[in-house]
Amino acid sequence: MIEKEREDVPTQEEIAQAVKISRMTVYRYLAGKRVKESTRQRIENYLKVAEYRPNLTARSLVLQHTKLIGLLVPSVSYSYYPEVVQAVQKEIRDRGYNLLLCVSEEDPVQEKTELDLLLSIPVDGIIISPTSSSESEANCRLLTKEKPPFVMFDRYFSSVNGSFVTTDSYRASAKLVQYLVDLGHTRIAHVGGPSSNAFAAGLLRGYKSTLAKNGIEEDPALVFSTAMDGSSCGQVFEKILGLPRRPTAIQAVNDPVAVELLRECVRLGVRVPEDFALVGFSDSTMSGLLEVPLTTVREPTRQMAAAAVEILFAQISTKSRSRIAKRFPGTLVIRRSSGGPLRGKKTRARRSSA
Repeated sequence: MIEKEREDVPTQEEIAQAVKISRMTVYRYLAGKRVKESTRQRIENYLKVAEYRPNLTARSLVLQHTKLIGLLVPSVSYSYYPEVVQAVQKEIRDRGYNLLLCVSEEDPVQEKTELDLLLSIPVDGIIISPTSSSESEANCRLLTKEKPPFVMFDRYFSSVNGSFVTTDSYRASAKLVQYLVDLGHTRIAHVGGPSSNAFAAGLLRGYKSTLAKNGIEEDPALVFSTAMDGSSCGQVFEKILGLPRRPTAIQAVNDPVAVELLRECVRLGVRVPEDFALVGFSDSTMSGLLEVPLTTVREPTRQMAAAAVEILFAQISTKSRSRIAKRFPGTLVIRRSSGGPLRGKKTRARRSSA
């Protein structure tokens, strides 16, 4: 029986008597199982008046689930993730579940603490977007050992035997770099993320393959790695400025890194796009609102969230842990930061009004 939290809230038997239905029907409703729509509305109207709040601890003991889904993200200050939170919350609410949001602040130690919390409640499933640190790989491996239903979102580790949903960073990166090449750029710097991060690794592969496709020799001096929150962009940009032959364009692993690079340009009097063309990835809300609007790749956040939730609930209902990988195509969004064709270069690129 689901216990009540206060003495003045109704028991299942009292609900059944008040609504004039069987106690089993009340049980089915509280367990999240299907009941007639008219019956569901009668129960909910009664519970609203009675201010009923089911005891989640008792529910988990009796029904073996809490109707809670954990969402662990690295940040909520970066506008991409609030969009993810809203999209995931809508998807799980439509299924009668509630969201428990945790934030790692790009710290793998904090991420482990948050995971321990989610596993101890326990939630019915977890969607995790790992930190940019390679240490997060061990945290994701923990989930394979504890065996809760889980899905990696946006960022993932190829070595972890778990399902994931992400943007096809390889193809999107190739499209973005090709656009820069079509503008006449042959010296393109790549400011990427940790090699252990599969999303960042896909971006780098797309960058390298596009250079090779266009007969442009890869220069290792133009490839950099940074934290995906942009916290070490100052040192990276100093290295770029110190190169004997500077690049004419910079590809950033994501919009936060691109924004930090743009700030460094402003601080040092470097002009974008006149001195450097600059491109990012993810098309966060801020990207089009900057003083120099950012050329980037738009990720289909809502579709990705729906796919992640669908995979997670399939795991919950079937107890299956088969690995499912879904990669969504990104959309190139052209703005002023990438500039126009380089002078004296024959180009094929056309400017977009985006």
